[in-house]
Amino acid sequence: MCGDAAGATAYRATAEKVRQGLCRLMEPDGYFIRSEESDGRHGVIRAAKHGYFEAHPNHDAGRAFASSMTPRTHASWISC
Repeated sequence: MCGDAAGATAYRATAEKVRQGLCRLMEPDGYFIRSEESDGRHGVIRAAKHGYFEAHPNHDAGRAFASSMTPRTHASWISC
């Protein structure tokens, strides 16, 4: 983005929209779901349909956020 002021501005606007939307994909236990589709939320731990272990987890995201996970999140995962 060096030297591309218009591109940098567009990138910042897109990044802000993504940050604002992330809360829709986070569960109260502190983890991100896989996706939200017209047929429901995919990747929700203990969900009867589209549950976490039936969906393919995003391992890269898990590693990226592992250091910021709360004990509550870890307890939720272990209880499954």
